[in-house]
Amino acid sequence: MRHVTNRRTFLKAAGFVGGTVTLFGTRGLAARNQVARAEDPPFDHVIIIYLENHSFDNLYGLFPGAEGLAQAGDAAPQIDGDGQLYSALPPVRAADANPNGPSLVLPSDLPNQPFDLAPYAPPTELLHLAGQAPVHLFYQEQMEINGGRLDKFAAMGGGEALGYYDGRSLPMWAYAQQYVLADHFFHAAFGATGLNHFWLVSAATPTWPDAPADIVAQVAPDGTLLKDGIVSPDGYLINNLPGSLVEAFPLQATPHIGDLLDSAGVSWAWYTGGWRSGRSLPVYVPLRFFANTAPGTSGAAQHLKDENEFLDALQGPDLPSVAFVKPLANEHPTVGGAGLLQDDQHVADLVRAIQTSAYWPKSVIIVTYDENGGFWDHVAPPHIDRWGPGTRIPAIIISPFARQGFVDHTVYDTTSLLRFIEWRWNLPPLAARDAAANNLLNAFDFTQPLPPTAAPALTATPTPLATATPPPATSPPAARSTPTPSVARILAADGTFLGNISGSTSDTNSMCNPNGAYGSRMSPLSIRNPNSPYGSLASDALQSAYNPLATDPPVIVRDGKTTAHITRNLSRWNDAIDPDALFSLFGC
Repeated sequence: MRHVTNRRTFLKAAGFVGGTVTLFGTRGLAARNQVARAEDPPFDHVIIIYLENHSFDNLYGLFPGAEGLAQAGDAAPQIDGDGQLYSALPPVRAADANPNGPSLVLPSDLPNQPFDLAPYAPPTELLHLAGQAPVHLFYQEQMEINGGRLDKFAAMGGGEALGYYDGRSLPMWAYAQQYVLADHFFHAAFGATGLNHFWLVSAATPTWPDAPADIVAQVAPDGTLLKDGIVSPDGYLINNLPGSLVEAFPLQATPHIGDLLDSAGVSWAWYTGGWRSGRSLPVYVPLRFFANTAPGTSGAAQHLKDENEFLDALQGPDLPSVAFVKPLANEHPTVGGAGLLQDDQHVADLVRAIQTSAYWPKSVIIVTYDENGGFWDHVAPPHIDRWGPGTRIPAIIISPFARQGFVDHTVYDTTSLLRFIEWRWNLPPLAARDAAANNLLNAFDFTQPLPPTAAPALTATPTPLATATPPPATSPPAARSTPTPSVARILAADGTFLGNISGSTSDTNSMCNPNGAYGSRMSPLSIRNPNSPYGSLASDALQSAYNPLATDPPVIVRDGKTTAHITRNLSRWNDAIDPDALFSLFGC
């Protein structure tokens, strides 16, 4: 671990004069960032928390000082496949029956403009789209962007693509207010999770030169997509690799950021929620597809770890210099998590865990998303090459050295993260894109006094929009015939919904009574019994998901917060739930 030895040398080498730094191409990515690497940068750890599937406008379009919904202007109206303006936004694309809740339904007269999604899809639950997010595939995202007009998101992905949330309710909003929010940060490559994860670690698109013909796309000479596929006609993996093809996909030999760090003797790791229990999606772990870090290799054993191991590392002496964290609760709109608000709280908890660790004084945390998830954004991405960049996404930079309360308008993309790491450890670029990407240095003020050992408490609070108001929200739909919200939800460790703890006010009161109708202190035995007064707990699903050997037990979530863990017990399931923890769940 390197430490700052000469602060004056660092400031001089970084090109700072009077607290400012000159960046080349801060509003574009055409030229290589010319900021020299400092001899002694004052931080030793870069931690990237990589989330899922939201555009900037979808979450931070109301952020004061950012280029948001108030500046959308004429960019918003959507057109259909024939180029005609919609008189109203089209129906939800994935309106099939959803086994986990009532499918999302939008009014047939929803105006052709961005709209508040919360009345139709509360941020406290998953977006009920039968498991299908708005379209964000490689070719289709290019069609949505439509040469920078950004007017075919609804045509490709349904009316829900124009939805946004008032992000002021999100826990991470306060961090964006206190530190740095980048409002011109774009995901690296058109398309979905898999491709953008590859770009995060290698600045390149993986290849499959001899892919089966049935998974190869067909494109006409004029660029018209004739048949979609996960592999391009010239042998690049452009869409998500399904689990059934993981073993068939050839291991990649191209260099990745781990190779550069290894060669420089810099420690690193990729932490994935559910990695040890086998519950993580393959596309969430891009390094598993490289020859030297594939499962079973020494590279995998050394560098591919579970999210829980990241939390353990924060408490020990060996946190890697570079840590990529893919949380289990990663804000994916439709699968895996508990809902946007709950998942965002988990991310805020991760950030706070870093801030309360011994590593905080010399750390940089970057929280960003893999791609936009098919959600519309009004800022056209710059055109660099055939791969992207794609749609604008949020990025929050948190560090003792980050500017305070700053909206950074510099144009970045995912490869700017690589550029920043390469700059810090004096590494060569992996490819042309990261070599030319803007470094993140505009987000920092290295002239600030050396930080204290502990992070300050968050002082920022959500504030009203300071400029123009956003487009008016449409009237919410008529009340859906859904059950009264449950008192608490049971989630498997991978975020899968297992059941509710439900009850009336009187039921809740009796839960607080150890001698009441619920028996002795909400006993595990009665929780396990689907006929007990606790109501429907999806008991069978809960028991089947409970693995006594798993490192990630199911959890109880209430009001967006994990309030109790259903802990491991190797002998008797009845003893595996901590009654006191469940008892406190209801504020008894």
